Amino acid sequence: MKFIRFLHSIPVFLFIAVSCHNLDVTLQNDIPFIVNDTCVSKVLYYPDTIICTLKVEDLNDTIFQIASIVYDTLSNNTILIDTINWPGNVIQLNKVYDTKQIELTLPGSVMGIYKGVLLLTDEQNASASLPYHVTKVLRDTFNILSPDPGIWKTYRENDAAILPDHFFTSYTIKFLLDSALNCKTTGMRTNYGLKGDFCASINFGLIELDYEKLNGIEVDFIVSTSPDTTQWSGIDAGLYINGTLNRIQVRAAKGINATSKYITYYSGNMRIEKKDTLVSLFCWQGNPQSVPNPLKTVSFSVSDTILYIHLKLKVDDLNYTRYCFWDNFIIGYGEMVF
Repeated sequence: MKFIRFLHSIPVFLFIAVSCHNLDVTLQNDIPFIVNDTCVSKVLYYPDTIICTLKVEDLNDTIFQIASIVYDTLSNNTILIDTINWPGNVIQLNKVYDTKQIELTLPGSVMGIYKGVLLLTDEQNASASLPYHVTKVLRDTFNILSPDPGIWKTYRENDAAILPDHFFTSYTIKFLLDSALNCKTTGMRTNYGLKGDFCASINFGLIELDYEKLNGIEVDFIVSTSPDTTQWSGIDAGLYINGTLNRIQVRAAKGINATSKYITYYSGNMRIEKKDTLVSLFCWQGNPQSVPNPLKTVSFSVSDTILYIHLKLKVDDLNYTRYCFWDNFIIGYGEMVF
C-alpha cells in the first residue's frame, strides 16, 4: 500500500515542477564561447600541420560550421573582402553539449602566412569570431642528423663530402672536398619542387680559407627546372660565389644574363624569391631580416612552373682541403610538390 501511494504522488510532483516554469519566456540559444582564444597565433614548422585544438563551450549545440573571414591587409584600413572556407582542415573531435574540441590544421606542403578571422557558427546561426595569424615555414637548421632525407637528396648516395659540423654554438652542414675524396664537386638538391611563387633563403660561410685555398672555389645557391645534377641539365638561375685573384666575387645570374660584384665578407645571407615569372637574387652580410635590393632579377618561362633548389661546392683542383658551410635554410612561402 505504501508503494502504491508513492506512485500516485509522482504526477503531482511533476505537475508542480513544470508549473514553476513560465511558458511565455522564450528559450535562449547560447552564443559559442571559445575558451582558449590565444592558440591561433603561432609559427608552424614543416612538417607539422596541427595548429591547435580549440575548446568551445555551447550548451545548446553539438556541431559547428567553421569559415574564414579574409581581410585586405595591403590597405591602410582593414577591409573585409571575402568569406571563404577555412584554408586547412577542421576536425571536431567530440560532438557533445559539454565543451567541444575542434582541431585546426593547415596543408602540409604549402608554406606562407595565413591571416584573417575564424568564424564558428552553431546550428542556430549564433557565431563567435576569433582572429588568427599563423606563419607556416620550412626551416632546416642542419642539426646533427643532416642532411634531412625528408628535405634533401644528395648528388651521390652517402656522400662523404657532406657532413654535419659543430660550428661555434650550433650545428651546420659542411661541404668538404680534398684529395681523399677524388671528386671536384659535391652538392644536394631539394627532394621536392617549388610551384608558383616562393621565397627561399640560407646562410653561407667560407671561413678560414687563405688566399691559396680560396682561389678556384665556387659555392652555388641556385634554382633549376630539373632535379638532375648533371652540368647541362635544366635551366639554372641563382647565386654563385667564386674565389678568384685572391678576392671573393658573387655573381647573380641566369646563364649569360649576369651581374657580378666583389665582396669583402666571407659569410652572409642568400635569398631567391620568385613572383610570377620573375626570380630575384639577393646576397648580403649582416641581419638576415634586413633584406636589401636584389643583385639581379631574371625571368623564367611561364611553362617553368616547378623549380628545384640546389646547393653546390666546386673546386678547380684537389691540391688543398676546401670547404663551405650552410645554415638556416628557410622557405618562407611556396608550395612544395613531391
